Amino acid sequence: RVHGDSSLIEHSSRALTFLMLWTTVLLILALNYGSLPFFFHVSLVLRLIWSYATVWLSGERGFAHFIRGSSHRFICLFHDMDAFGMHMNNSTYNRLGDTGRISLALNSGLLAALRKRGFNFANGGVNMYFKKEIRFLERFTLETRLFSIDKKWFNFQHRFVNARTGDLHCLGFCRFVVKEGRRTVAPSEVLREYFADQGVDSDAATALIQAFESRVMNEDAVEPPTSEAAMPAGASARSR
Repeated sequence: RVHGDSSLIEHSSRALTFLMLWTTVLLILALNYGSLPFFFHVSLVLRLIWSYATVWLSGERGFAHFIRGSSHRFICLFHDMDAFGMHMNNSTYNRLGDTGRISLALNSGLLAALRKRGFNFANGGVNMYFKKEIRFLERFTLETRLFSIDKKWFNFQHRFVNARTGDLHCLGFCRFVVKEGRRTVAPSEVLREYFADQGVDSDAATALIQAFESRVMNEDAVEPPTSEAAMPAGASARSR
């Protein structure tokens, strides 16, 4: 009888150890599911599909979306956080920035314009200016727009804005270069062809390009660069 009780206790102890082990493993996976292989790529594709469908249904495609910019809502989860500060890790800002830029290029038709002409593009660097931390479970909106251009670079602006208070958490700038083979294609050339595709007349296109060329990119440039009200006459292109 004693031997039987001992065997039962031993089996129960093993079962409890096994249960605790797998509970721990599942808890770690649940908290860090965003770090699992391919999760970012799958979630990016799903978010882009949702974004494309939403923009298509709203009718705000093409040039109208280019002017307004892309907007995506997120929540800071456990796998997004810094190991020590209990706030969103700096690498997460860059990762989410990809979503904003791809969404903008896709829904505005800018990506299609580049592909149509056989142009390639490459990321040349990202600067992030942190204003206020994003805490665990805090909701925020990522706004992405083209901010400025120069003779070589497209400079995109990222604004991480608190969804409840409207406070700016982080301001980011990412620069892109466009290539045709080994030739660097001037941003003004790309935009002029893109605007022509979108039905923007030449005078309005010139005014927009000059506006983009005049902006200074720095950490004080916290406001959105463009709005519907700022569009020159003749720039109200059709949606595509």
